[in-house]
Amino acid sequence: MNRVEVLQKPEPGGHGEQLAPGRGFRSEQMDKQGVAESRNASVQVAGQAPGPTGSYRESVRNGREGDDPPVGLESLRSRALGPALAPPSGNRDRPVNLRGVLLRHRLIPTARLSAATDAVPLAEALQRAGLPLLQVSLTSAAAFPAIEAIRTALPDFLVGAGSVLSPGQVNDALAAGARFGSGPAMHSGLLACARSAEFPFLPGAMTPSEVECGIQWGFLTQCFYPAAAAGGPAMVRALAAPYRHTRLALVPAGGLRMADFQEYLVIPEVGAVAGRFLCEGALIEAGLWEDIEAQAVLCMRKAAAAVRERLASRSAEVPVEQEPEEIYR
Repeated sequence: MNRVEVLQKPEPGGHGEQLAPGRGFRSEQMDKQGVAESRNASVQVAGQAPGPTGSYRESVRNGREGDDPPVGLESLRSRALGPALAPPSGNRDRPVNLRGVLLRHRLIPTARLSAATDAVPLAEALQRAGLPLLQVSLTSAAAFPAIEAIRTALPDFLVGAGSVLSPGQVNDALAAGARFGSGPAMHSGLLACARSAEFPFLPGAMTPSEVECGIQWGFLTQCFYPAAAAGGPAMVRALAAPYRHTRLALVPAGGLRMADFQEYLVIPEVGAVAGRFLCEGALIEAGLWEDIEAQAVLCMRKAAAAVRERLASRSAEVPVEQEPEEIYR
């Protein structure tokens, strides 16, 4: 794939004005037909997850989680957020509608891998759970080989690059086979590169100025980072409130835990959450792929329950929910 050049920043619009997104990104005037599949989720909220041990895996398999009736792992998969996002043949090289992916699954598993050999078993565990996407953090030397290994072994799996800091890393991620990316900051050179390359990207934002910068560049789905340290769910609500009319969707990341990630998903302006709680480093290092699979299934159940709660109490206008269901552009 050809390397891309950084573009000049577009002329800014007025306060709150939405500029047309760059080539490859979807227009702000989204088609309002269709609703995210999570409206149809029919799972019940689960209790708190025990620690990542063998007994934890068995508790999920045997349905001993909280007060839920006994169900097996296969049943949990089918009851989570709908069918697995397995693209039909011919879609594996098409640009991903990242917003559609997030609204379907509501979760972005994130991992910092110390060995590229762990990448494919981890992706396979997530795929078996019905969550066929993974964001590999670029903070380790194994990141690019891991992305390439997943793309080679599982071409239909949606592997992305996290902690993208520069235009050069956008090019390297694309060369390795990443289907999407995210970064912790709102960097104009990075935004221009991602737009030019038609690389689905979540820029990081923590302040109104950064949110508005992303909106003016056409990025209506942004990563709120670091979520826990920056004020948690209360900060997300306050930050998103002035931009509801822009159809802004935030993806909180940084410091989220199994015990509290649902608190973000009940917020109308939150499209999804991202974090390592879905595939903990200790489980990866130990090669406990079945534990990771079970933990992913449990997280999907919790996410579905949170979205159901949100939809049950939503206001008359919830822009984030009114999205088409297509996964590929």
